[in-house]
Amino acid sequence: MNEMEKVRAEIRKLYETNPHIHLNMTIKHPSVTLTNTPATITGVYSHIFQIESDEIDILKRYTVQYSEVLMGNVEIVELKRC
Repeated sequence: MNEMEKVRAEIRKLYETNPHIHLNMTIKHPSVTLTNTPATITGVYSHIFQIESDEIDILKRYTVQYSEVLMGNVEIVELKRC
């Protein structure tokens, strides 16, 4: 099992057991910076996963590639990585 498959499996497990997470995200396109922001995983697919975040009373939806987690641009606080 390669690293991408491990990340996908861990996120799927979170989605199925406790989809309410906190995340740190810094991506450039579109420009998004979140720090310890509560969010909910709303979908897990083969190449992407979807999250919803309530930022300043505005519901935002993001589609994130698993590679963003591997590169460190997206960090799920509940995801314990060794």
